[in-house]
Amino acid sequence: DDDNLAGVRALGAGRATVRPFLEYAPQTGVAEVPDPFYTGGFAGVFALVDAASEGLLAAIRREHGL
Repeated sequence: DDDNLAGVRALGAGRATVRPFLEYAPQTGVAEVPDPFYTGGFAGVFALVDAASEGLLAAIRREHGL
């Protein structure tokens, strides 16, 4: 979530690119992965994480010519 992202960025600049996970799944229309412990929406969270994982893998493949 935004708080975790801010915490990571506060650690300082490095070589890594740090961005919200769901930026890799813009088709979902969701900016942050909700906590299913509070919402009970485990299936929905799985779908978001699955979509973002596919997007991240595609980005890695593009970036490295794989």
